Amino acid sequence: MSSYVLFSQTVDPPLAREVKKSLRRHLWYLTESLVVLALFDKGLDQATKAAMATSLRNTPKPQTFDPGKPQFPVQQLVQAQHITLDELIGPNSWLLFHLLHSSDNWLALPPDMWNTDEDCLQMESIVNGITVVNDAAERGVKDVQDYANAARDGDHRGQIVLVSSSHRLKIPNFLKNDRCSFASKRYV
Repeated sequence: MSSYVLFSQTVDPPLAREVKKSLRRHLWYLTESLVVLALFDKGLDQATKAAMATSLRNTPKPQTFDPGKPQFPVQQLVQAQHITLDELIGPNSWLLFHLLHSSDNWLALPPDMWNTDEDCLQMESIVNGITVVNDAAERGVKDVQDYANAARDGDHRGQIVLVSSSHRLKIPNFLKNDRCSFASKRYV
């Protein structure tokens, strides 16, 4: 995260502001309630998983979980020279276990043994099935904004809006899974 601070101090301020906005939109991965998803990342090293598991086991389980938006660890990330995933674990990290009614006994095992625990395997299957749709939606909105900003006159802008509206009518629920079936068709 020190690169984040250094970048914002050395690069053109308007550019740095836009990059920081983009980075902040992706901080939700680092909230207490979602950082535990990293436990199921096959690319994450065993030592980090073990540290996360230890931190989680040492964190008291809350009786209830307050609804609302997650609290982004912005200050913690900006102020830290180096931060590890286990430092982002907190009481809300137990939410996934609570929602899935899953045991946490496997956290006491070494990470290379987690695949022997049925609860861990079930959680891993669910986590790996989660589809992130926000990035695609953001790209779609950005593309429309770029096209709209590129249109210098009202007629061109109106044509862009008509094409977008027509597309939405033809494909009302354009989901990631639907893209493959529409890839060979042309909608204008």
